[in-house]
Amino acid sequence: MTKQEEVTPSGEQPKFTPGPWAITTSGFFEGVCIRAEGNRWVAQVWSQHEGVELPREANARLIAAAPALYEALRLHMQWIGPPPIDRESFDSLREDAWRKGQAALALVDAPQETK
Repeated sequence: MTKQEEVTPSGEQPKFTPGPWAITTSGFFEGVCIRAEGNRWVAQVWSQHEGVELPREANARLIAAAPALYEALRLHMQWIGPPPIDRESFDSLREDAWRKGQAALALVDAPQETK
């Protein structure tokens, strides 16, 4: 299922811009942009505020990972509740939740090349 097709447990599409999101440079300011597919701006991350240097790249990675983190949390919530579910469904959800959680954390922890 692609992010565009993803629905919440209530059957609705999430109310945020679908991912994946990528980190890019803007050229307009000293910071980076978070963009969705189609080069749509989602957020801007500044490198300093009131003379204090901010961890721009780390902040940008965390923001850019938001759709993946949402998906991982959604799967974890399905996995942990509401009980009871059959063993096969439990094992499948657990594996999917683990894989998505690891991928989401890797987006935040691993440096990304800005474009």
